[in-house]
Amino acid sequence: MTVHRKEKTGFRIVFLRLRTIGAILMEEIITRIYGLVSAALSEAPTPTLGSICVIQEQAPLH
Repeated sequence: MTVHRKEKTGFRIVFLRLRTIGAILMEEIITRIYGLVSAALSEAPTPTLGSICVIQEQAPLH
């Protein structure tokens, strides 16, 4: 029983590490995509898209 529990905690640590790495990568990807989208929207001629972009930029990402 103790060996099984040990394996479970080891797997849990690895899973948590992978999850944090995945979260960091996802955040970076989202911020890059967000930067591209906001740049594209700021170049758009319609003022509504630009104002929406500004409102979204002021809001916190987390």
